[in-house]
Amino acid sequence: AGECADVAEAAAAEGALERRVRMAASGFGTGAYSYFARGALPPVAVELRRLLYPRLRGAAEWLAGSGGFPATLEEYHALRAAAQPRESAILIGYGEGGVNHPHRDLYGGAFPVQVMVALSTSGEDFEGGAFFVQDGDDHDSRRTVDVALGDVVLFASDQRRLADGTVAVVKHGMLPLTRGQRFALGLPLHLAK
Repeated sequence: AGECADVAEAAAAEGALERRVRMAASGFGTGAYSYFARGALPPVAVELRRLLYPRLRGAAEWLAGSGGFPATLEEYHALRAAAQPRESAILIGYGEGGVNHPHRDLYGGAFPVQVMVALSTSGEDFEGGAFFVQDGDDHDSRRTVDVALGDVVLFASDQRRLADGTVAVVKHGMLPLTRGQRFALGLPLHLAK
């Protein structure tokens, strides 16, 4: 809980967030997200990203169908620094009625595994608003996750490799929020353009 408060406190600092995107204007849903400015991501989030990268590297290579991911996050960022100089972590917020339509995260030559950290708790801070993943546009394949403060959700950002070696498009989003406010930290392992 203390680490989640650190993220919220860091986001509230002047100059910590640089770009705000209202989802409705882009057809993404109802809510908003803001990018952290370069260097403003709180230490706990920087460390989580650093610790997760080597553990997710094998899964990323399998999802991508190839190798090519360096051994450490620092090497990965250095390799991509010229093309991706901006921070990619986002603070996501939804109020009552908020929704995030099924989508794929394709920007920036993405690392194929994404990280979401819950900054509020289902059933306490909000109702509804379950995170989900699904195969393409197949709502029947949807799998939902109710989150509590501090939960870390890992998911494929674009596609998943099936047992037979074929690839399936995977989308993620959030079901409508029926009460309260829901916040999360989106923590991609790559940087942004």
